Amino acid sequence: FRFSKAEIELLTVQLRLPEYIKGNNGIKEPRRDALCMLLARLAHPKRLADLHFEFGWQPERVSRIAKELRNIIHAKWKHLLHFDAERLTPQKLREYANVVAAKGVPLQNCWGFVDGTIR
Repeated sequence: FRFSKAEIELLTVQLRLPEYIKGNNGIKEPRRDALCMLLARLAHPKRLADLHFEFGWQPERVSRIAKELRNIIHAKWKHLLHFDAERLTPQKLREYANVVAAKGVPLQNCWGFVDGTIR
């Protein structure tokens, strides 16, 4: 992943993570370390054993902490993941796609961007 140390710290604050992430077996890690572990798990198709060598954590610890943090983030922010069918009607989506195409994007059905950019 491509975050600086300062950006990781900012993410932990912006995501409103608790100071420590505690696994269901009682293990705990600082939120910064847990976020780095989760980001590494999501960014690269690696086995837990590979991450063990990178971070020095046992595979079980990696799994439990990353899973717990994923659950915390999902519970806190899942409302942002739902498709807004009331505002994003087929007519509006066509309108957005036409605007995107008019800007020179060589796609006919593109109405938004994964990173949320608006240009």
